[in-house]
Amino acid sequence: MLYLLEPSLSPKIQALPFIERWGGIAYPMTNNFGTDTIKTFPVSQSLTAAQCFDQGKYANLVPDDRYKSVAYLEGITSPSQIAFTDAKKGVVRITQNAKLVVWLNLQKLGIDTTAEIGLLALAAVDALQEVYVIEYGGVRGRMDVTAANIRLDRNGAFGGYTYVDKQALFMWPYGFFAVEFTAVINLPRRCLDPIENMTPIQCIAQW
Repeated sequence: MLYLLEPSLSPKIQALPFIERWGGIAYPMTNNFGTDTIKTFPVSQSLTAAQCFDQGKYANLVPDDRYKSVAYLEGITSPSQIAFTDAKKGVVRITQNAKLVVWLNLQKLGIDTTAEIGLLALAAVDALQEVYVIEYGGVRGRMDVTAANIRLDRNGAFGGYTYVDKQALFMWPYGFFAVEFTAVINLPRRCLDPIENMTPIQCIAQW
């Protein structure tokens, strides 16, 4: 259910002055690219297969010292929880655990101490925590975001990814943080459109 969060959260995150490269929703992808080394890295959901493989954009969200920062959203392992609330079961409540991951090039940002990373993380928390009005399928609903935890450890921010060849990008003058949070979405059930007959699309034959 991350796709319900992203349209509301993206403008808030991109407005932060230390965010440069924004990937939206990211998912881990593993590939060996014809070698014996298997790598796992975050890939933006917005990439097409051709962009990812043919144009080499699979690495867009990997820490890169050409940029001031790289940031994206990803789901936390636990799945979305969906419940029907109130006496008449008239509201669909969706609970999604997610994480904002931010890698920082402190030198390009003009920051001369890692102590300021915590301040940037707090600014991200402040940007996320809000009551949002969202729209899904023509239905307006409400989304409450609660920041649960700031992670300043590498495993908390990048656990599961393979960055063996990029160890230097996690030491000074670089930094990172992650904000784990919970989003609760309430949608009026009776306003959701029923699923109708769907028209198939033609599969991609060539990339």
